[in-house]
Amino acid sequence: MLQQDTILYRAGTADKPFDQFFSTESPQGVLQTRIDKAVLPQWPGGATSPIDSSIAIKIPAGTKVYVGEVRSQNGVYVGGTEQIVVPKLWSIKGIEIKEVSPLK
Repeated sequence: MLQQDTILYRAGTADKPFDQFFSTESPQGVLQTRIDKAVLPQWPGGATSPIDSSIAIKIPAGTKVYVGEVRSQNGVYVGGTEQIVVPKLWSIKGIEIKEVSPLK
């Protein structure tokens, strides 16, 4: 549970800022994010994971989060970095998008 309001970061698309997977560090680019966070461009079931933006979101104190390590998704998608899961982020009162900026 977060003890204080916390800014968490994710990579995604500017038109869809909400998801459940975050980091305490801002994404450093599309390729680096795909490697460090093991985000495949296309998943085995056919779903895609487009990335064009870094998104900073304020998560309010008292929010339950889960912290773990990103697992490898084979090939260059090695993971190994910290991952923070915020279940059903979009339903939490007090969520605030702080910044959305383009990634290269």
